[in-house]
Amino acid sequence: MMNVKKIYSYILIVLWGMAATSCSKTTFLDAKPDESMTVPATLAHYMAMMDSDVSMNGAGGFGSSPLYPAVTEWASDNVWVPHNRYVNNLMEMHRAVYSWSSNPYPATDMQEWSKPYAIILSCNVVLSGLEKIEINAANQIDWKMVKGMALFNRSHLYAMLLHMFAPVYDPAKDNDSPAIPLRMGTDFSEKLKFSTVEECYTRIINDLEEAMDLLPIDPLYKTRPSKRSCWALLSRLYLWMSDFEKSNHYANLALEANADLLDYNVYSTTANYPFPRFNAEVIFNCTMRVFSSYARIDSILFDSYNSNDLRKELFYKKANDMGYSFFGNYDGAQYVFAGLANDELYFNRAESYARMGKVDLAMSDLNKLLETRYRKVNGLTTYIPHGTTDREQAIELILRERRKQLVWRGLRWMDLKRLNLDPVYAKTLKRRIGDLELELKPNDPRYVFPVPDVVTDLTPDLIK
Repeated sequence: MMNVKKIYSYILIVLWGMAATSCSKTTFLDAKPDESMTVPATLAHYMAMMDSDVSMNGAGGFGSSPLYPAVTEWASDNVWVPHNRYVNNLMEMHRAVYSWSSNPYPATDMQEWSKPYAIILSCNVVLSGLEKIEINAANQIDWKMVKGMALFNRSHLYAMLLHMFAPVYDPAKDNDSPAIPLRMGTDFSEKLKFSTVEECYTRIINDLEEAMDLLPIDPLYKTRPSKRSCWALLSRLYLWMSDFEKSNHYANLALEANADLLDYNVYSTTANYPFPRFNAEVIFNCTMRVFSSYARIDSILFDSYNSNDLRKELFYKKANDMGYSFFGNYDGAQYVFAGLANDELYFNRAESYARMGKVDLAMSDLNKLLETRYRKVNGLTTYIPHGTTDREQAIELILRERRKQLVWRGLRWMDLKRLNLDPVYAKTLKRRIGDLELELKPNDPRYVFPVPDVVTDLTPDLIK
């Protein structure tokens, strides 16, 4: 007999499928559920919904697809596509994203939009249902766990939507620009509107603060959230907000609980996928699909790795035609890891230390991580520690190594957006496509991906 978890995996996939395919008549944000659909009503049902790694983490199975949007990676400076592949092999939407079109997916439903909202609905169903279940001595541990999972998963999804569809948080402004709709309930007749950037970050942070009081420090499975995943996501969010003290605080909490780093010397440079799923650095596992096999790593980025830097061999493999493809993800398979991990936290903490003027602590974090990435000869590392005491030089080093370590994590786009706020770190992206020279200047409106036409056409009052 099929277990409860598999049953609800099917249900959630059907919900997402309905959201993704019904756009000729409606959008997921205003779709109405079938009245005859069985509504889950027990704590076991709600636990199964939140434990569905197919939906909440993008695990393979049941016709699912990865969770985290890969579109922004394609628009970033990490990716290069050989011209013959661009012309002959890429789908129209992928070419449009790569060439920074202002409307790269006209009249098309976007999984990057519809899938998160479908899963957010599931989280809201659980949160609403829990209000009807009385807490007692027998169920309180599971009740708190399920609520914490639902709050974290919804927050994680909203953070994904913000990084793609919202302006960057600017600490020098009011942040009252429209960002994304915040659906907090299960009432499909609810009139929806865009919440502001400030409102979105406030809601996500508040929910994560509540979730971390409900969850254990470490999860039973790394597909489940925990206190550490709440701290890690808060550290990421505060870095996006340029609030370096709070980013540092939450990175500290997570690393004080577990600061494990992998020794890259023990992994095979000839294996297709060198790093195992759920390895010691992983805090929360979720996946991102590279939506074409023709993505190549930017040659300038590739050449920036030292010859003794094992990331150059473990992360990349020579492509059959030209360039190098990325294989070094922490999910151990073709779906790319886009979750939360200790290596990101080391960079969050190092950067925030440097920004706060604590250069010695920043360099200690950077050197500790990089020593595990370099080749050992006769048991001795070939890594030569960085020893700068200059704040600006430390920040430059950390940002350069951050890009090299966290490649294909779904993080580069937001890093570019937040760094563009400071002229010292702002960068103009350039592409050559055939005879065309393309540029994406800092703070260009195209850094905010447009809400799909199918949403705004059918729900025109959403933006008011």
